[in-house]
Amino acid sequence: MSKVFDFDQFWAETMPEEAERPKIVVFGETITLPAVLPARVMLKALRYQEAEDRTRLQQIEEYVNDLKLFVGAETVERWLDRGIETTQIIQIYTHIIEFYTPKVEGGDVEGNETPPETGEKRKRRSRSSDSGA
Repeated sequence: MSKVFDFDQFWAETMPEEAERPKIVVFGETITLPAVLPARVMLKALRYQEAEDRTRLQQIEEYVNDLKLFVGAETVERWLDRGIETTQIIQIYTHIIEFYTPKVEGGDVEGNETPPETGEKRKRRSRSSDSGA
């Protein structure tokens, strides 16, 4: 007897609920994004890292093509027809990617005065004179 593992069923059971999926609003239209980062986007991103000599035009075309993977080609074409700016395309793409990248706890607090809750507290150095001695 052969054993079968049903990935379709497994993925259906582990997918986030519709309400938990990331959404964006562009030109008044609410768009529900994929529950997980599409593999094609990750593969393209890895290729982009290798190609250091891309022109600005190629970069914008890559953003547009990647956005099509998230929101659909018809949606992106509607945005282009409405006159979306290249900076807006980059902003949308960047924010979408942030939905799928893990947040690092405390990653943006480097240099803050408050010491971590665990570990040693900072000691303030005092100078005895203007010369620092």
